[in-house]
Amino acid sequence: MKTFDLAALLARFALDPRARAIQIIPARELADDYFPRLDTDRPALILDCDTAERLARVLEILRVNYPATHAVTLARGKTHKVFALAAPAHPRAARGAALYVPPLPYPSSALTLANLMAHLRAPVGGCPWDLEQTHASITRSLVEEAYEVIEAISDDDMPHLKEELGDLQLHVLFQAQIARDENQFTLAEVWAELAAKLIRRHPHVFGATSADDAETVIANWEKIKREEKARKGQTETVPALDANIPRDLPALTRAQKVSERARRAKQHNGFTRSPYKSGGELAAQMRGAVTRARARERVVGELLFELAAAAEEHGIDAERALRAATKKFAQTSRPKK
Repeated sequence: MKTFDLAALLARFALDPRARAIQIIPARELADDYFPRLDTDRPALILDCDTAERLARVLEILRVNYPATHAVTLARGKTHKVFALAAPAHPRAARGAALYVPPLPYPSSALTLANLMAHLRAPVGGCPWDLEQTHASITRSLVEEAYEVIEAISDDDMPHLKEELGDLQLHVLFQAQIARDENQFTLAEVWAELAAKLIRRHPHVFGATSADDAETVIANWEKIKREEKARKGQTETVPALDANIPRDLPALTRAQKVSERARRAKQHNGFTRSPYKSGGELAAQMRGAVTRARARERVVGELLFELAAAAEEHGIDAERALRAATKKFAQTSRPKK
């Protein structure tokens, strides 16, 4: 078994575990990760960087969540070398070598953010506005933040997207903290349920099942969800096409998701007309139903559903396409003076 002098390493980097928590992790464990499971606001010691291959893999994984310019230190025996994570060359690995990763110079970890949110909701020393909020009171803001994320993606604005993703994550932390304050559930339980679901619904990645294409993945996903419901006693003889699709989605998006399910199930729910031939029919029906408001609404609704189904069939995001058409119309049309 390999041994190392932890006291000497702590002294070398002026680390005092009584003053600040220190993360200690073997290089082998970190090298097996796809994302470095380290708190970026706390120092870390990565032990046993014994081989060039293992050290290279550790540096690669660290670059997933640390800046390329972040300086780390490799300690080998009585010597050490400071270098940036993305440096073209790094010191050679050696038996018993350890890598010191200092914390980032600014608050950045998910745990720190969760702590900030808990502070904002603290009965003593917290924020009066945050303390007044409920699950329902911040729902509208949550929806707005989600749309701002979509807007940043549509504009291909990465700095804006980075900011908006943070705002969206704030709502996850906010809702979880409200739940914790009400003794409903904890943030750890949220993450645990998500982790279990990701593993359970990806047996082709984490288990023995195989899936060679996206269609097979989707089919497996739906099968697993049905099995999960059966275990909970939520069985349906013939599940509705809109089952578990959020009711409050934008109508066009919801129609497109229903159409996707119908296509996969090779069902069309009665909407079999070609969306490209409905314009004339729509005009005729509208003229015939000029005095019948519900009939006009039904005709327009069916046409919109057909357009959503056509968009889904051709891989087009109907909401984005409509936004683009609306924007073009607004920019090219001018009201008469």
